[in-house]
Amino acid sequence: MFYRRIFFCCRLFLLALGSSTLQGTESAYAVGHPDGRQVGKFPRSTLLRWSLGILPLFCFCGGLSAEPIRLIYWNWAPNIERVVEIWNKKNPDIQVTISRAAGPMEIVPKLIAADRAGTPPDITNVTYQDLPALVVNGLVSDITRAMEPNKSKISPVAWSLVNLGGAVWAAPQGTSPMMFYYREDLFKQFGLEVPSTWEDFAVVAKKLNAADSSRHLATFPTADPGLFVALTHQAGGNWWTLEGDTWTVSIASAANKRIAEFWGELIKTGAIATSQVWSPEWSASMAEGQLLGFISAVWAPPLIKNIAPATLGKWNAAPLPRWREGAGTKWASGVMGGSAATVTAKSKNKEAATKFILWITSDPEALEAYVRLANIWPAWLS
Repeated sequence: MFYRRIFFCCRLFLLALGSSTLQGTESAYAVGHPDGRQVGKFPRSTLLRWSLGILPLFCFCGGLSAEPIRLIYWNWAPNIERVVEIWNKKNPDIQVTISRAAGPMEIVPKLIAADRAGTPPDITNVTYQDLPALVVNGLVSDITRAMEPNKSKISPVAWSLVNLGGAVWAAPQGTSPMMFYYREDLFKQFGLEVPSTWEDFAVVAKKLNAADSSRHLATFPTADPGLFVALTHQAGGNWWTLEGDTWTVSIASAANKRIAEFWGELIKTGAIATSQVWSPEWSASMAEGQLLGFISAVWAPPLIKNIAPATLGKWNAAPLPRWREGAGTKWASGVMGGSAATVTAKSKNKEAATKFILWITSDPEALEAYVRLANIWPAWLS
């Protein structure tokens, strides 16, 4: 409608100027409306006065300016607002607003609820393990056409995690190689060596707990399989395989048994804590120095800073311990977590949303900021 009004106004102006002169006889012109109706007959001088009066209204009263597309982006990463700010400054026509409506453990139920209520975001972060649930529930869009040209630029592992049923449902954002974080000051206090193998890890854990039974080298949550799965992955094991259309689930491999026996023995002797990571109990133990180490991934440092700000500068990082012999000796690390960005199925601005997720997952400036502010390990290779 806006452009039809502009057309109508310009037509008036051209009609007024179209005769041989603006002076002389007051010829009358029949003016047609864009929808085909005849508006009426007007003298040329009248048309000129109208057109010259109307055009400035469009030029100086905002008539030619359009409202930007506004996107809502669910993301739980620390400092993500500062990354998105880069986009907003460079793209005034597409503005993105961060919402922390859901964390990584809540994304599936909260997105289902928002979808049913008709209030989903345009874009959401999603962990790789939760993406299939979003796809099955019809909550995300197929972005294969936009992603396919970038396949060679993305880590093959990450690509496989967003490719389901022959379609691509998200743009890989980060992978999550694992690390061992430890309190350097307390290691020195208790005369501990940073373990480079899991065999050494068990020795250090028992030595620490024998010196002070209230302290532990790390926690192995017994109510959450996440760490168990990740460490099994490092040992070369898997919990499930897909053959044709058939899924096979098994934890009976040599790698799985090795992980279960190793940690089971440390738990039984009390050398390792069993508190749930991110729980109030665990957070307090991290802040108070009852836990000297944390087995996690590259994204952990900003979160450690948030839960234990008084310990800032006292932590260090080391490669994940490796197995000295037997299953898993050739693997340096496991993968724990990682996330992707996806466009929701009910977004009214899918094209703009797709443009944004390609930027935030692949643009060099965006990735530099994301790495610096949120400690991700980019999934894009180039």
